[in-house]
Amino acid sequence: MPVWDDQRFKKLLDRILATVAGKRPVIDVPYYVYVYEPALEQTALDEFEKLEAMLRAKGVSVETISLATWMIDSLESLGCLAEAFLKQEAKQRDWVKQDLERELTREISSRLKEHLKDKDISHCALFVRAGALFPFVRVSSILSSIEAEVHATIVVAYPGSRDGTHLRFLNEGDGVYYRAEII
Repeated sequence: MPVWDDQRFKKLLDRILATVAGKRPVIDVPYYVYVYEPALEQTALDEFEKLEAMLRAKGVSVETISLATWMIDSLESLGCLAEAFLKQEAKQRDWVKQDLERELTREISSRLKEHLKDKDISHCALFVRAGALFPFVRVSSILSSIEAEVHATIVVAYPGSRDGTHLRFLNEGDGVYYRAEII
């Protein structure tokens, strides 16, 4: 049974506090990805809830964003939850999957850009429930598409595994490179 790494999570807290205070130089983007075993999803949600409370108690502007909720809102906005769409999806799954991969990434990224547009590095956004995006949206695609416009400190709770600078989402696939700091 996998165990939560309290020491690594403390390192994440320290990195966030230094970043939002402007005490840590940001080379590329102020983004952090905290990798944990997918079996620890509920623990991760609990720990990120505590993290938000700790940051708030230290005076940090912070919010938690459920990527699952944003995906459902995006699906609804795109008309993908309508009965007519669901019937079409059953007939043309491969086409719909490709379309969803492109459009969901664009829609979620657009919403995040709009939501965080006025925030700077002193604001921290915690992204949770990233596993809900699988297999349609890659977290790396969202981060890549928002990086030029979102300047807030971003922390992603990432269910998966690490292989050097590459991450395997839900321990699937070959691994994707992230410009964020992987913790």
